Formats: sequence, structure tokens, C-alpha cells
Amino acid sequence: MKEQLLNLVLPEKYEEGLFEYKQTLDGIPEWPEMCKRGYTLEKYRKFTTLVTIEIMKYHLTEAINENLFTDDEVIEARKLLDEQIEKYNQL
Repeated sequence: MKEQLLNLVLPEKYEEGLFEYKQTLDGIPEWPEMCKRGYTLEKYRKFTTLVTIEIMKYHLTEAINENLFTDDEVIEARKLLDEQIEKYNQL
């Protein structure tokens, strides 16, 4: 996943399915790695927001599949996810 993220081209607005999040200890590139690839701090913030969205979607899906959330918790989690997508689109 890390190599896929290193080569990711960030769209202006959020798009579904740019990459598939997989749980990993070292799969998300850090600022120094992305800086070497020409990322500005602002672009890196947009990148980390995108990664956060995909992590949230992954965990929400897992929680729903395992019946860990009440309906109200699912609604709240989706609101938080929508807020992150809006944040991405504004960056």
C-alpha cells in the first residue's frame, strides 16, 4: 500500500476508490518521504486527510459488519466521514 500511496495523484475533489486501505504499521508515507516527491505541506495535509477518510471508511465498514455500532453511532460516524470529505474538498 505504501508504494501505491507514494505514487498517488491527488484529485482536486474527493474521489472514491483511489486506493484500498489495508491495516499496516508502516504503510502510510511520512512527511519527509512525501517532501522528497515534491509535496508541499499543504498538499501533504490534503494527502493525510484522504488517508484519514479511507481509514474511517475501513473501520466503519468493519464495525457495521460486526454489529459493533448502534444505528445512532453509524449515523454519527457517517457525519464525521462527510465532514472529512468536505475538509478534503476545501484544502
